Amino acid sequence: MKRRIVITGMGNMNIPAEKVNKSFDAFLSNSFGFGGTNSTLIVKNIK
Repeated sequence: MKRRIVITGMGNMNIPAEKVNKSFDAFLSNSFGFGGTNSTLIVKNIK
C-alpha cells in the first residue's frame, strides 16, 4: 500500500514513505543563505 503525505499549505507533494529504487541521470540542489547568498547546482550524466 502506498502512503501519501499531505502538508497543509504546500499543495500536493508526492513524498514516498519508503525507499523507491529508480534510476536518474540528472539532479538539482538548491542552497539558500543569509544576505542573498543563493546557489543552484544542476548535474546531468551525459551519455
